[in-house]
Amino acid sequence: MDEVYSYIPGHKKASPQLEDMPKESHEYAPEVLKQFNDFKSYRDKVLKALEEARASGLIGASSEADLHLSLKDDLLRDLLKGMGESEVADLFLVSHVELRDNKEDLVEVQKAKGELCERCRNYREDVHETSLGHLCERCAQAVEK
Repeated sequence: MDEVYSYIPGHKKASPQLEDMPKESHEYAPEVLKQFNDFKSYRDKVLKALEEARASGLIGASSEADLHLSLKDDLLRDLLKGMGESEVADLFLVSHVELRDNKEDLVEVQKAKGELCERCRNYREDVHETSLGHLCERCAQAVEK
């Protein structure tokens, strides 16, 4: 590290270990913090529902789950809808998410439909055999590139 540091233009200290740690350079607005705390609270409900589904034997891993979610909080619901169901599924580490418009906090866990993709390890209905393995359409396109 010392050798690399010596080649950085404008370095002022004899060693990178003598540099100060960067200072926090931003502040979060109260509404952003509230939204983050609301998300954490809702995420706890999702994780609890996934754990209950595991305990009952419905699923093994979270990737075996389809989630049907509805949220009471309009801002949080709009935020998740803006992200898109695919990204929300990635966020909760499940195969599929469906966002519903009910005005209450509900989390429904179902066994994922489809077959397991060997690359992304999610259950998808568009999985098919390719020359590179048993892949969903998204992974097949990514591997072909």
